[in-house]
Amino acid sequence: MTNIEVTSELRVDLIRAMADDDFVIQAAKASAIGANEISENVNRQRFIKALMDPRHGVPWEHTYFTFFVEVPIFVARQWVKHRLSSMNEVSGRYKKLLPKFYSPGPERPLVNQGTKMKPRFDTYDDDIYAYKAESDYEVFSFAWEHYQNQIEAGVAEEMARTVLPVATFTQFYWSLNARSLLNFLERRVDSPDNRVETHPQYEIDVAAQGVEKAFALAMPYSHEAFVNAGRVAP
Repeated sequence: MTNIEVTSELRVDLIRAMADDDFVIQAAKASAIGANEISENVNRQRFIKALMDPRHGVPWEHTYFTFFVEVPIFVARQWVKHRLSSMNEVSGRYKKLLPKFYSPGPERPLVNQGTKMKPRFDTYDDDIYAYKAESDYEVFSFAWEHYQNQIEAGVAEEMARTVLPVATFTQFYWSLNARSLLNFLERRVDSPDNRVETHPQYEIDVAAQGVEKAFALAMPYSHEAFVNAGRVAP
């Protein structure tokens, strides 16, 4: 029996952040008064809102976040479309990949009754879920066995990996400023507060919610203003 891990858990960890609401205000004030310190009398909530609503976004570019992310390859392929960021991903050329694969949990609806552009996952079928889980495990075990066999036979890792499915987990460091982060949240979190519907796939939505929690803790006034502005990035 091939030893593999099959899970529906995604990982998003904040590694470090150079970001707070005060520096957004300080950067914005530089336009009018140059070098400055934040006065204790400034109304931070109102000031941030005054920047967010008309989308004066440059002050948020003076911040920085770094995350460690572990998601299946098909999610990473969506993630990498957000090019205003930096990513260092584990390389299957230089390192044997993890025997870890994604299969949806029972909370993830599997049947789309909408369209590809406007999906509507509002039903759940136990028989379909059971079939999906069993089929996934069979495919993952088969692929991992042949991946290992090819490496043991002398095939280079960079070619042996081609037998692995896109459900294989990958890992990467992801760094970006808060303006780019908000653009990511605008596109990848399905929220009733969204002014514009985006219909992200379930898995990247879940992972993006982890990013949003870290952002909201670091920059609460910015997060509040973002939500109140219809979740449109400045």
